Amino acid sequence: MKKRLAAALLLAPALATADVARLEAYVTRTQISDAGRWGGCMAMLDREVAETGLDCPLRWVSFSCTGDFTSQNTAYRMMETAQIAQLSNQFVSLYVDDSKKHNGICYANRIVSPGFGSPR
Repeated sequence: MKKRLAAALLLAPALATADVARLEAYVTRTQISDAGRWGGCMAMLDREVAETGLDCPLRWVSFSCTGDFTSQNTAYRMMETAQIAQLSNQFVSLYVDDSKKHNGICYANRIVSPGFGSPR
């Protein structure tokens, strides 16, 4: 019994799923909304966030401009980075967290500035 318990405890971290995943994508749309919806600001990507294995059913990610998951200043800076990427047609790297959502839209806790070339 003790051996089974020890084995289960050792395997538990390996069986756990990650809540955050990295995704490279192009930003195709951005949206600013009132504070009660989708965290106030979000970006639509050219690929499904669910491809990373996260529980994120849509192509949209929120930056939480309401300040629920980060400071409003940081959120708006991430949104500006997404807008620059969209206008310059450059891809970004995003780190998306499916444990934090606004109205079902997953939160992107990090965005890396636009890159050149193809992300895939």
